Amino acid sequence: MVLRVSHPLCFPLIDQRAGRILKGTGSTAFASGMVRYPITRSGDVCDSQGLNLYTLGYQGVNVDVYVEKLKAAGVGIVADVRETPWSHKRGFCKNILSSVLSKAGIEYIHVKSAGNPKANRRTAPDLAECLRRYKDYLTENPTGIADLIEVVRIGASRNRTVCLTCFERNVNECHRSILVDAMKREIKIRPVHL
Repeated sequence: MVLRVSHPLCFPLIDQRAGRILKGTGSTAFASGMVRYPITRSGDVCDSQGLNLYTLGYQGVNVDVYVEKLKAAGVGIVADVRETPWSHKRGFCKNILSSVLSKAGIEYIHVKSAGNPKANRRTAPDLAECLRRYKDYLTENPTGIADLIEVVRIGASRNRTVCLTCFERNVNECHRSILVDAMKREIKIRPVHL
């Protein structure tokens, strides 16, 4: 499987089967602005020591506040875990969000395989059932977890901290919480919910 990215100059194409980077470039550095978070990142430390993995929902904030939160935490890569990276909320559709993040020195990647399927979201009678169904979905479709772990490993090797993003502000009301729990069983991460 090849992970495709929104901005090929910012993030490598990764061939999962062969375990090799097909195309890549250097990273862009930036200064963080507001609150300082403890940032742990260096090389491929995912398997040996805990690495911060951020999550952030954009519910209730505009794109400028969203970007400032990411910058304050020292995030270098946003992994969009929405199945479809589209939003009624201004600034949060894939192309616009990718452009805004790029201007702030933050890379963007859409990880469709980690998205909560539309059929699940539309037919679940309540939130608890929706999240339960998503857990079952991940058991049968582990590609999303594998793809996210690869993003975290490549980010760590490039000294870039990753943030999973979706709509819901409260991580416990979002499939990000399930993704983080599943990833914690595979690699050493410290979840930080912004």
